[in-house]
Amino acid sequence: MSFFSSFLSSSYRNALGLFEFKAHWRAFTLRRRYDAVFISNLRDKRDRRITLGNKKIPSGHFAGPGIYFKHLIGKIRLLDVTTQDILTASGRNRAQEAFIRAVEWAEQQGTRVILLAAITKRLFGEFGYELKTRFPGMLFTIGDNGTAWTLTQEVLNALKHFSLPPERTRIAVLGATGILGEMVIQTLLREGYFEVIGVGNHRGRLPQLARRYEIEIHDSLDIPGKVDAVVACTHHPRLRLNAQHIQKLRRPFRKLLVIDVAEPANLSPREYRKARPAVVRQDAGNLFYPGLRFVLNPLTTRIIHLHPGVIFGCFAEAFTLAHYFDKDIRVHQYDWFQVNEKQMQYIGLLMQSLGFFIPSPLCFGKPVNEFTLTLEKDNFVIPSTTRAPLMLSDWGKVSGN
Repeated sequence: MSFFSSFLSSSYRNALGLFEFKAHWRAFTLRRRYDAVFISNLRDKRDRRITLGNKKIPSGHFAGPGIYFKHLIGKIRLLDVTTQDILTASGRNRAQEAFIRAVEWAEQQGTRVILLAAITKRLFGEFGYELKTRFPGMLFTIGDNGTAWTLTQEVLNALKHFSLPPERTRIAVLGATGILGEMVIQTLLREGYFEVIGVGNHRGRLPQLARRYEIEIHDSLDIPGKVDAVVACTHHPRLRLNAQHIQKLRRPFRKLLVIDVAEPANLSPREYRKARPAVVRQDAGNLFYPGLRFVLNPLTTRIIHLHPGVIFGCFAEAFTLAHYFDKDIRVHQYDWFQVNEKQMQYIGLLMQSLGFFIPSPLCFGKPVNEFTLTLEKDNFVIPSTTRAPLMLSDWGKVSGN
């Protein structure tokens, strides 16, 4: 990594801390500094180089951007471990220790709600008993009820917008064995979309999924026939779309609708640019509030590929739980490590009551101005090479399996 890049990374981190004026004022007046803290891992080694350069983090966690929502202040806290690290025994132990230290730090700031973002939601088991026992005064969530509620609303909105009726629409759900994928399948079937194809990487769970929902199931992107839309709930390498998949899956004279909740994106910016004439891609799992701001908002939103005012659904859930912490006993009665229809609808109502709503369609944070999937000429050829745009670090969004 060049000295210049390392300097920029260090300058950005220092500026984040310097310009947190609201949090500094709270600390000066002896009040709670952060209402919610969002703890996430780094994506990969490249992400670490961009974010930290050559800097060593003795505590194992460091500050990301602050977020202001109404009267609430949130803070992203990043663990100095990558997704690949957490898949190893030693890396998982190191991540758990760093996570505990990050929660202890948050507790000192007066924080009430902790979000286990990205792959950190898998660090403490299905129910998170260790965290709940060790920090009884805090509320922990994996954020997937908020993300799932948002995603299902966006899927139905997109299908309606592009006039894809239940009786003649074929939809592939990638990551069908994960939490988000299964919630999308349930929603589509309930709305009458019976031509649903589940695609998952966990082969052992696929037969059970096929029996439960009586749908077509595959373990790869080699799906027979054509589809009208793809809902991508995973970024697993075996299930990542590329330009060739778009060409194979779409119907003649039709663009393929891709609703992508995965983070990092299932259909990458590079492959999206290759397939651009034949695909309409939409970000998913996000909510919008006009007054929401990140610290260094113009720069930070650009780095994490979000439109101004847009926030990840899991972050919105954590903010909502922090707001209702003293106002509604039900936020303490639910187990926010679990995801089900009842909790999805409940958190959805609470988020709406605070003014969060589904944003207009966006693709990598930029407005989608497509109004039809029709292709007048079907002579699209996949380019042999396309230069990829620079991908910078981003924090927090939860993806399925």
